[in-house]
Amino acid sequence: MRSPRSPFIVLSVVVLFAASALLATTTVTVDDGDTLWGLAHEHGVSVDELVAWNELDDPDRIYLGTQLIVHRPNSQVDRARAEATTHTVAAGETLSAIAARYTLSIAELVGLN
Repeated sequence: MRSPRSPFIVLSVVVLFAASALLATTTVTVDDGDTLWGLAHEHGVSVDELVAWNELDDPDRIYLGTQLIVHRPNSQVDRARAEATTHTVAAGETLSAIAARYTLSIAELVGLN
């Protein structure tokens, strides 16, 4: 005898954020052609944040090979995302919709599971 839920496949997707990884400071090495604006845009932060985090005297000059901080956890969003979350997938939900709900890429969501 089949259970009443058998027409729908319900999967449990566990979205785990390791606090140490998520709340860690992220750095990049300046490559040829990089700009503060481009790095800020790529990492979803402001140029002012990059200047402050990296204590840059001249925001118009960054040097090839320099390590720059591009993410310094400090927001309530970062702390909230660091907590483990479980999501039960309902019929019709897609990986892209679930990833968007938790502000993840599909690759990140798959990697966490």
